[in-house]
Amino acid sequence: MMKTMTIIPASESFRQFDSLFEQIFGEPRRTQPGTTAIPVDVLERDNALIIRATVPGIAPENLEIKVEKNVLTLAGSTTVEEVSEGTKVFLRERIEGAFSRSIRLPEGLNLEAAAAKFEHGVLTITLPKVEEVKPTAIHIPIQ
Repeated sequence: MMKTMTIIPASESFRQFDSLFEQIFGEPRRTQPGTTAIPVDVLERDNALIIRATVPGIAPENLEIKVEKNVLTLAGSTTVEEVSEGTKVFLRERIEGAFSRSIRLPEGLNLEAAAAKFEHGVLTITLPKVEEVKPTAIHIPIQ
């Protein structure tokens, strides 16, 4: 008896994984209409959630960070300098215009203690976890 084997190209496997990821965790790369997504890393440490976004060539004052309904949104805009007449452009890949990235945050973060640092084109946002209330034993005397 001959068995049939289905071969799924790698790109289709990635599409299936993205679809499954979206079903479980929501849309992984949500942006506002007409904007470009920026690449991010989301890391979890024992005491905090760390989000790093690559935003080269952007001044920190041109970035906006906000949290609404447990969704963190990074937004801003950039411009590319005009090319003078008579200049030939061979390649132009830098993004111009608005960019935005929204990330759904897990529960249990202390948003009041959030901190952001900008260094070498990388924005690092630290969101500390809420400290767990540790149970305490109370001795009750018998009378």
